[in-house]
Amino acid sequence: MNEYYMTKQGGRNDYKLKEFTVNTDADIAKLPTDDSICPGSSAIVISSSEVYMLNTKKRWQKVGTTTEVTLEQATEDISESSEKTESEDLSDVLNALKEINEGE
Repeated sequence: MNEYYMTKQGGRNDYKLKEFTVNTDADIAKLPTDDSICPGSSAIVISSSEVYMLNTKKRWQKVGTTTEVTLEQATEDISESSEKTESEDLSDVLNALKEINEGE
């Protein structure tokens, strides 16, 4: 099974504007960026409800940001998020609460 599914293609067979649906943000890096697809093509991420568009540099970019997604970056983001332990998460919460209390 592919990591993406083309849900729509423009009005003519030779038109390269395409829409995809993927499961996670990490799947965006697996979408095509070759000459079979043109800038303005889009992808919807089911798990996060984010929308990405292929920019003129042939990179997938989250709509409303300047963040471009590459396979290397997506892999790094997944690795970093899986390395964080529950105690580190709790520590982050406690530090945020301390900052709030100090501000009052």
